[in-house]
Amino acid sequence: MMKIFMRVLLLSIVLFSFNCWAGSEINNSNHTARYFRDMSSSIDPDVIYNPAGMAFEERNSIAVGIQTIFKDYCSGNPAGCAEGVSLVPDLSVHYRYSDNLSFTGAYYIVAGGGELDFEEGNALTQAIGANFTAPSVGGGAITQQNIIVEAVYHALKAGIVYKASDNIGIAAGIMQVFGTKSIEATIGHTNTFISPQLINLNMDQDASGMTGFASIHYKPNKLWDFAANFTGPVRLDWSSDIETNSPAIETMIRKDDVREDLPAVFVLGAKRNFFTDNGNFELKTNLTYYLQSDFGVIWDDIFAVGSVDNRQESFGDGYEASLGGTWEPVNSKLKYYAGYLYSNPRADIDTTSKFKPSLVSSTLGLGLDYKLNDNVTLNFGGAATFYNTETTSGGDELSRRTYALGTGLQYHF
Repeated sequence: MMKIFMRVLLLSIVLFSFNCWAGSEINNSNHTARYFRDMSSSIDPDVIYNPAGMAFEERNSIAVGIQTIFKDYCSGNPAGCAEGVSLVPDLSVHYRYSDNLSFTGAYYIVAGGGELDFEEGNALTQAIGANFTAPSVGGGAITQQNIIVEAVYHALKAGIVYKASDNIGIAAGIMQVFGTKSIEATIGHTNTFISPQLINLNMDQDASGMTGFASIHYKPNKLWDFAANFTGPVRLDWSSDIETNSPAIETMIRKDDVREDLPAVFVLGAKRNFFTDNGNFELKTNLTYYLQSDFGVIWDDIFAVGSVDNRQESFGDGYEASLGGTWEPVNSKLKYYAGYLYSNPRADIDTTSKFKPSLVSSTLGLGLDYKLNDNVTLNFGGAATFYNTETTSGGDELSRRTYALGTGLQYHF
């Protein structure tokens, strides 16, 4: 058993040695490799999504996963196309101290963006370039644009789980978020009144913040499960490190007093079990609500040109709704998953900008588990996300395609 434990731990370290990012633009959340199999992990026992459900788990466990996200985006007109691949890891641990008390810990990507290389620029470089080619400053033309963007929000989560009765589990704890972002941009122009003609910008940003979470799971009988999970908002005050050969660019960027918070998240889940002679079928649903307006979530545009402040005071609330199912045949080592997720990340899209578009999307997920033995289960899954580009604010054309493949391993001991 100890050899298997060390192999699992070694595998998790190897997975985390990658440069691991998630998503593209800033998202409300990034899901683990286990989540997108049926889009309803907030009702299953899970250290990350439903820690109170772990009260009914009778063994210790380690779970590790990694998903690969393939992205193809185009935004703005005419420039703004990019492709990218992100590797998104997760690691969670559950340790039973006694029959009623246990401890949990997890690392995962709670939000962020993967490295994307816009070889012909995007809305951000176009906005910067417009300030060097406007008639009021002598005019000119943009000769080239290129920008590489990265963003990632790492989360560390630790909590206590208590089995209050045979039917009720509760959990609470803290979550620390570490955010990093970077921009590498090159812009060429023909305005002879402004030098240099080839502008370079390298900017790194970082921030950290802490919040808490609470979770409750109710099992009235063998047929039904209900869960509620709440995670508080995370205030993030960003600082910037800027390198540029253009004094004009430097004056356009707000180095300090930049806010970009993560919203409070409230999730309700329900599950119904159907036991048959051939196996067990589970029907699941989750409703996730992002309390962005009620908790004062703020995003600041780092670019404030002249007297124009592009600060976005707040976002409207967003939500996600999912429906999933699992099928576990009798005497089989396989368990099958399928799910659908509808996402409206910002219900009030008028508060967003072309730098942060709000897109309604639908995601389809499929997956399976393979029980290698009584202690080890392998997880596999895949998902495809389809975006409704008509929900973009600002009237800019935008198309996105996202596909994900995930693998994971769960070890019980």
